[in-house]
Order: sequence, then C-alpha cells, then structure tokens
Amino acid sequence: WWADISERFDEYCEIILGSERENPAWLTCHDWHGPEVPWHQRHVHDSQLYANGFWAVEVARSGRYEFTLRQRPAEAKFPIHATRARLKIANVDVSKPIAQGVTGVTFDVELEAGATRLQTWFTDEQSGKSRGAYFVSVRYIAPAS
Repeated sequence: WWADISERFDEYCEIILGSERENPAWLTCHDWHGPEVPWHQRHVHDSQLYANGFWAVEVARSGRYEFTLRQRPAEAKFPIHATRARLKIANVDVSKPIAQGVTGVTFDVELEAGATRLQTWFTDEQSGKSRGAYFVSVRYIAPAS
C-alpha cells in the first residue's frame, strides 16, 4: 500500500475558495503545511506557539475576495495580540496595521482562478514575534472589475 500512496505523497489537496457550493470557506491552522503546525487546540488557546505555515488553495473563480484573519474563532471575540497583519496569496501581498482590541482584520483583494498558496502573518512590531492567523474566512464577493 505504501508504494501506491508514496508516488503522489508530495502533492497537495487544495482547499477550494470561492465555490458556489461553499462561500465563505473557513480555514484553520490545522490545515497548514510547514514545519510547525499547531496540531492541538491547546496550541491555539495558550497563544505561546509562534508558528506559521501555508494553505494549499484553489481559487475557483476569478474575482474579488474578502479575507478575514483571526487569532481565535469569531465566536470567541478574542483580540488579536499583534500590531500588523499580512496576507499573501498568488501575486497579492498586502499588509495593514491592527488597532488595539480588534478581533479580526479584513482584506479585500482581486484574484485570478487557479491553484496557489495562501499565507498570513500577525506580527508584534515591538517584540518582532510573528505567527500565522489561526483562523481565516474567505468569501467570494464579485466578478473581477
């Protein structure tokens, strides 16, 4: 059985963004690819693990997308412990400051359809520490302008 699966072991199964069947898409750090993935809920809750990774994604259709980055699920209303947020997907690389007490940071970006990688950062500019956004919602808004 190992011979059967190992031939495609380095291929990613992309998470589909912008599908008519599931919009928005909800991403968590448990689906990251990288050396330090928060695999246990305690890693997220304790906020002591400064880790990051990327999501393998498939943008289903070209257009405008809204990305909301969070440190905890929206229901927790947990403030982000960082001063700057960054989003990188395909040829888009954007960042913005985070106001104190904010629970989510939203980016509105235009994307082309296709497979790509999505990565996020929450950085505390004073300490220099950075981690990925553990929770991201992605919503297709409208066709490309």
